[in-house]
Amino acid sequence: MTTLLLISQDAEGNLIAQTNVSEPLTPSQLMQIFPALKTLYPGLRHGTLPYEGPNPELAQELIAWRRARSQELGVSAYIVLSQSTLYAIADAAPQTEGELMNIPGFGEKKMELYGMDILRITCK
Repeated sequence: MTTLLLISQDAEGNLIAQTNVSEPLTPSQLMQIFPALKTLYPGLRHGTLPYEGPNPELAQELIAWRRARSQELGVSAYIVLSQSTLYAIADAAPQTEGELMNIPGFGEKKMELYGMDILRITCK
């Protein structure tokens, strides 16, 4: 049996994941380790990965805004903005409508619906 994923705990109690694989995992290998990864990253349950970009505080503000907006509209959060679009906004921290419109997945309709709200967050 091959060890695909080793999960351990450091002195502070943080979980650490290590792989013993030098090549990309096959789909069947991913299915084997996915339950363990969901323990490390609860967001995977919803198909999201943790934000690892340059603006984590901004990403958290945008996530909170999206959650509130989706609840207000009675729709799923991904309907408001996909996770990848939200993370791209956090990475870019746009200061103008033009910069926001250059974000992949953010078009005229999203600008009309959410642009001013997002710019209020990113322009702080």
